[in-house]
Amino acid sequence: MVYYGIRNKQTGELLRQFFSKNAGGGNTSVISLFNIGDPLSVHIFLTKNKKTAECLLDKGYCEYNNETYKLDDRLNAVKDALEIYESEFNL
Repeated sequence: MVYYGIRNKQTGELLRQFFSKNAGGGNTSVISLFNIGDPLSVHIFLTKNKKTAECLLDKGYCEYNNETYKLDDRLNAVKDALEIYESEFNL
């Protein structure tokens, strides 16, 4: 199965998905290269839907499958260095 993520094309570093302890009932997660304070959990950001990754890079915000994804504002300075990558494996 093919999954899509976002990475820094210069360094190869993969963006991570941070789930907040204080989501307030929402399902918003922050996608970032940087550490986010006090996360409930964190893992490499991967999605089956390529449009989700494209929307994050384009708009910085995306809703898909009852979840909301927000690109960390600190990535605006390096946004041109980010790209979508494909990974094929079975989870």
